[in-house]
Amino acid sequence: MVYVLKDDFPEIEAYAKKHKINLSQLGREALKIRISPESDQYLNGLNDGLDVGMNAIRESNWAQMVFPSGRTFADLICDELERKKYGLSGKGKRKTKDTERDSEGVSPAPDEEG
Repeated sequence: MVYVLKDDFPEIEAYAKKHKINLSQLGREALKIRISPESDQYLNGLNDGLDVGMNAIRESNWAQMVFPSGRTFADLICDELERKKYGLSGKGKRKTKDTERDSEGVSPAPDEEG
């Protein structure tokens, strides 16, 4: 059994219906892709793309606007992208004062809640 976020379920269900596969098959395929060696190539490419985007944002003059907190617009945007990046790959989660929350995006199983 796999627990998914309530908000994600309609999209998952629609995908399975569109591709005419049941949810169990979709789950098996997703897990197999995730644990296969090729999945690292995909994630590495995705992460490389996010890095290129974050560098472009940091180098942009318009993103250097400083907020009263002392942080730039680029800092805020790149921090959010890094949260997404590490949430997607599940690797190298970096914690800063702005990223203290868990970026996994997965609900705990009912018996794991404390």
